[in-house]
Amino acid sequence: MSSLFDHLESFNDHIAFHQFQNEDVSYSELLKISNKISACLLSRETIALECSNSKEAIACYVACIRSKIVPILLEDNVEQAKLCSYAKLYSTRYIFCQKESTPSGYKKILEIGQFSLYEKSSLSLQNDIHDDLALLITTSGSTGSPKLVKLSYENLLSNTQSIIKYLAIDSNDLPITSLPMNYTFGLSILNTHLYAGSSIVLTNASVLEKSFWNAFERFKPTSLSGVPYTFQMLERLNFFSQEISCITKITQAGGKLSEDLALSIGQKCLEKNIDFYIMYGQSEATARMSYLPPNFLLSKPDSVGIAIPDGMFWLEDDDGNKVIDVNATGNLVYSGSNVSMGYAKSWRDLSSGDQNMKILYTGDLARIDDEGFIYIAGRQKRFIKIFGNRVNLDDIENFLSKNQLISAAAGSDDHLQIHIEDNGIDFEIADIKKLVSRFLKVHPSSIKLNIVSKLPRNKSGKIQYKELN
Repeated sequence: MSSLFDHLESFNDHIAFHQFQNEDVSYSELLKISNKISACLLSRETIALECSNSKEAIACYVACIRSKIVPILLEDNVEQAKLCSYAKLYSTRYIFCQKESTPSGYKKILEIGQFSLYEKSSLSLQNDIHDDLALLITTSGSTGSPKLVKLSYENLLSNTQSIIKYLAIDSNDLPITSLPMNYTFGLSILNTHLYAGSSIVLTNASVLEKSFWNAFERFKPTSLSGVPYTFQMLERLNFFSQEISCITKITQAGGKLSEDLALSIGQKCLEKNIDFYIMYGQSEATARMSYLPPNFLLSKPDSVGIAIPDGMFWLEDDDGNKVIDVNATGNLVYSGSNVSMGYAKSWRDLSSGDQNMKILYTGDLARIDDEGFIYIAGRQKRFIKIFGNRVNLDDIENFLSKNQLISAAAGSDDHLQIHIEDNGIDFEIADIKKLVSRFLKVHPSSIKLNIVSKLPRNKSGKIQYKELN
């Protein structure tokens, strides 16, 4: 099967990257760096890749996909102990990271900009990696776990082509990297726009940093993407009241956007002639599984839309029987060529083939309306019981967001704990307890509130529930 980036030479004269503090990078220059890295690598080996939205890290990723090396995508500025832990667990012959100190047992074989390539020649997995395996990526909830999602070359190409189709991406698009490269949503933005020959504005800054807006003002991107937290911050920054005529497309994934915020943004985008896409996906499905066409946003703001091209959804009950009734809640199941091969916990799992057979049990509860639109009810594991009443923790967070409160709900049966971010809104703890107890119809004694200066989040803006305690 052809690789995702086999055809990049056809864009040689196009600009691949705009950088605020550096010169533009053409596709020809990108491939020159990529080929220089490829020349030092043996195919069908693993490489631990420290990701950043930089020409060097992206060139290394492109080199891996084109030369059939399997990268493990790790976060920018990853701790060396964590980097070495993954390298040991997955027997990585190579490490590509920013220049600090040489990883133990490795030898530096190349320097590219601020990055260095290291090799441990005594390691080899050439006979232990399945031919279809292209990429290893962390799941959104396992950034500290050794478990990785195994993506195939077919997964990457299929999902990239589907996303390009429904978002109508072409070489005229100009996105800005508002998400990290090692996060499946951020990676899909790189994959789709490189595949289409687009130019990309590179920045590692978040929407809360001045340098992000410096790049935004200079290069005037045509599209912006984010997770729910991104849009909460954009609302605080009054983004939609600014001069943003350059933006023609906005995409959201990485969690459920509250209905109020979806409607608010949808209405503003309509007024400014911007296409706003709400999407749903998981690392286990490469990136995207569904999208809400912009013309349905105001009528179905709480929906994640319909299946992407070549994908399909259905519901099952707890016994595995298909749920046929319209608007009945069931376990959401997806099928498509973008469904991953399965999981790996060490290098020993890299030789096995496709274990999912193109079917993904998402772990989400959902309902499907009479037009085939999907509505996520919550995670199967995000429920607790309070005095015998089943409580959806996601519903609590969505309810509080309507009262301008950013929160994280957690706990166990009969012990609900709500962590609320102190954003300057004048609310008494007792008043919040009353709000929640009335909403849930439970006694306030079962609710514990904790005001925090900032909720723990990863670089893509997702709340890290394991760190709340």
